[in-house]
Amino acid sequence: MATRGKEEPMPAGGQRKPEATPAQKNPLLHETPKIQTPKNRSPKAKEKIIAMIGFAVCLITGMFSAAFVLHCIHFVPRSLHRTHPGFYDCFRESIGILDEHGNRILNLDASGNQDIMHICMHIIFDGPGVRKHIGQGDLALVPVKLKKYIERIKANYGKSYLQLFREKARKFQVYGMSDKKHVIARYGSFVRTYDNLQPRSEQEVKEEDCADVEAADAADSVANDPGDSETAAYEIPLRYTEADVKDAPAPAASDPNADPTFHVLHSGANDITVVSHANPVFIIFDFALKMKYRVLDNPDLQAILPDEDVDYFIDELWPAVQHWYYTKEELEAMASQAKTADVDVSRPQPMPKVTGVKTEAPGKAAPMHQSFGHTIRRRVGGLECLRKVKLATLAEARQVAKARQTRQISYGSGGPAGLRCLQIGVILW
Repeated sequence: MATRGKEEPMPAGGQRKPEATPAQKNPLLHETPKIQTPKNRSPKAKEKIIAMIGFAVCLITGMFSAAFVLHCIHFVPRSLHRTHPGFYDCFRESIGILDEHGNRILNLDASGNQDIMHICMHIIFDGPGVRKHIGQGDLALVPVKLKKYIERIKANYGKSYLQLFREKARKFQVYGMSDKKHVIARYGSFVRTYDNLQPRSEQEVKEEDCADVEAADAADSVANDPGDSETAAYEIPLRYTEADVKDAPAPAASDPNADPTFHVLHSGANDITVVSHANPVFIIFDFALKMKYRVLDNPDLQAILPDEDVDYFIDELWPAVQHWYYTKEELEAMASQAKTADVDVSRPQPMPKVTGVKTEAPGKAAPMHQSFGHTIRRRVGGLECLRKVKLATLAEARQVAKARQTRQISYGSGGPAGLRCLQIGVILW
């Protein structure tokens, strides 16, 4: 068999299999390196996300006609290991994949943490910034099957994000985190199907997202103390250009020439459901972080959110994922500190001060059209939470004050029948 120097042996017939040129390579075959998030983004990332979706189209708005307003976005900031190393380390050790040495690896440039958004949606999603203002974005996504997914996470503690969720696409609901009333333009009725993707085994997904195919020096050391300018390099938006989408087909629409409809983003779940390849672990990390900012860190913002969502976060979501953000030792320390700051609610509390009430005669109050605020204190995973209660009438305010005198606290919304009374021993733990 003929050979040519040190080259591979010539196959039978005297012809080698032609090497694939860059133009011939399938962008879906690009593999996310098994390293910590590198400083420089892969130039293939944009192409791969388009190939996965099948189109260059905004996840939220459906915009596809102007590529220059589209960003390749990260649900969990790719700079997290530099801006919030504590969060990153806990997240990595909780859901990262195992390398050949048994160490947890989390590359936030994985395709399950990226999608396409209109520039305006990207800004609303991230908020003022992802360094000092992380978790302050006004827009989030919530898995339609959130409760089912949380139960899966609790039942599979220690499993990687690849092991937890292997479906090729899932439904998410748009969720408003503020009352700023941002306007979302919706273009057409296009819904992603991901029909171009075949269901993949866990091993195939791991090979795609985690194979070590780039040089080791592409990884950025998390041990180095990052400077502001260097950290900022991680946060430069990755914008699409016309060259990126010239070969991408346009999604079918019921009427491509129709004007967009407009949706006002209100707090809580909105009537917009989208389909994405995003891994729910990254979506839930972002949502829980934004809820934490409003419920635990800044309880005065709780009133903006639906009471039932705050209750679910306190009772179910946060206890299930708090280890993504804090170590066991940190949680125990916070719980210990919380015990020393318990509030004495055994003493009778004064009635909430009511102003602006007009009366027609002594002792006769006019109908109330304003809400009264009432505050209770709860312990959630070692963190103190001030729970704002919305009371619609003066009668409800009196009922709560009376309940506090009998060592009970009422919280909830709606009429008196809708108030839920909990023993103080349940509220303070």
